[in-house]
Amino acid sequence: MKVKTILLAVFLLMFAYQANYCFAQEDESSESILEREEFILTRRAGGPGMKIAFDAYSQALIQKSKIVEDKFVPDSKTKITNWFSINPIGMFYQRTNANYISGRTNSIAFHPDDVNILYIAAAQGGV
Repeated sequence: MKVKTILLAVFLLMFAYQANYCFAQEDESSESILEREEFILTRRAGGPGMKIAFDAYSQALIQKSKIVEDKFVPDSKTKITNWFSINPIGMFYQRTNANYISGRTNSIAFHPDDVNILYIAAAQGGV
């Protein structure tokens, strides 16, 4: 029993060290954060020299309002599904201590035969 307790303690310490090592962001400078943000914005805009329109968000809201709700689509297999958003409570970005961590979903594919199965592709993995 004592050996199991010691092995468990060693395992937990190794896991805690590994988790801290993987998610540590203390060595990240403000310049590297800004560089990463500029890279992401350049990619979102469509490449170097491209700019995101100042009214892109309002245009996206207009487009979203024109999308027909699933419950009004005839013969929709998913119209009885209740979707709701879950906030990742308790997750904090170490640099700013903000808790609005999110990720981008690239694709959602529904299984052709089973409506209870769907596949999600994250833009940067991690699902």
